[in-house]
Amino acid sequence: MPITLPRPEWLALLAMLVFALAQVVLTSSDVARAARRNFEATFPIFVASVLGLAVLHGFGRFSLNGAVIYAVARGLYLAMTYVAKPLRSSAWALSIAGLLGCVGQLGVALAGGATG
Repeated sequence: MPITLPRPEWLALLAMLVFALAQVVLTSSDVARAARRNFEATFPIFVASVLGLAVLHGFGRFSLNGAVIYAVARGLYLAMTYVAKPLRSSAWALSIAGLLGCVGQLGVALAGGATG
């Protein structure tokens, strides 16, 4: 029986769950709390889109790329909060682009369109 690896979207979701827990535990400064609130504004949408795609068997290239981009950009956003604050909005915009990839793929799946 061949080993089936989990979809990258699932891995990104798992990484973001760990990220969310870490932010809750490590949030001690006002800056960290603001970054956590920013994350909490988009994370439920990401979770809903990945779970919706799983239910509809609608994963495709937009959700693949979107999930990975979202996860990486959220990590960059947090890092830039402390290191390069002027670049933080670029990371946020990138995370929104990734999120739109997942939501867009969900829209295609809901419309009954082809995935991939």
